Amino acid sequence: MSDLEVVREFDATPEEVWHALTEPVELGAWFWPFTMNAEIEPWAGGRLRLEAPEPAMGVTGTVSSAGERAYETSWKWDGEEHETHVGVAVEPAGDGARVRVVQRGFPDDNSRDEHIQGWNDCLDRLPGHLARRS
Repeated sequence: MSDLEVVREFDATPEEVWHALTEPVELGAWFWPFTMNAEIEPWAGGRLRLEAPEPAMGVTGTVSSAGERAYETSWKWDGEEHETHVGVAVEPAGDGARVRVVQRGFPDDNSRDEHIQGWNDCLDRLPGHLARRS
């Protein structure tokens, strides 16, 4: 099994970044580069659902644990058998915030590498969203 870790820093408060990552309307506005719906309940037992009509794709998960500005969830793409586990944490970093994404349980390095690219692509859109919110 392969794992990934993506760490990024942002010029925004931890609270602003957490809000962008955990409020459904906010998350849906920037996470993917196309129209999507987001449902996220960042508490133990909460639900995660990200879906887009075009291209038709989606992810479902159940939050297994949560803390202050952190949660862990299962992560299963629609139509796939394999499930991974994602941890997201936001912490202070100087005058800004650091986001740490850890995803565990990939069946192979290729799948892990595709998700590293995907997380980086998503997080590349976050600064623009945060700037529009200020």
